[in-house]
Amino acid sequence: VARPQLHRPSTHLLLDEFQDPDPIQPELAVRITAEPVDQAADWRVLRPLPGRLTVVGDPKQSIYRFRRADIAQFLQAREQIGAERATLSANFRSAAPIIDWVNATMSKLIVYEADVQPAYEPLIAARPGPSEHG
Repeated sequence: VARPQLHRPSTHLLLDEFQDPDPIQPELAVRITAEPVDQAADWRVLRPLPGRLTVVGDPKQSIYRFRRADIAQFLQAREQIGAERATLSANFRSAAPIIDWVNATMSKLIVYEADVQPAYEPLIAARPGPSEHG
């Protein structure tokens, strides 16, 4: 019922923390941002209009399983809406020696498991180490 009011040409929907969606959130996002169609249409065949939907989420931060959120659901929703993936791997907080240690340690501890644990993605130090300051 509310969809016609929410579906306007200037509408842009931004969903942050999308790694923990409730099962209904991807459907609502697609229905609001797709071409208007019969409400009975299967939402999984719909696609958001270009530029209408932005989702931000990091599957490595999916922690709300008690709210029915899970990584598999996030990955499926990302695929369903045709999301483009952008990875932010530059670390501006820590110096290079710390980032090197984190990468060496975490790459051994975080092991990819389909639909459960994403693979570790190495960080890139954007700050030089102490000896690199001159």
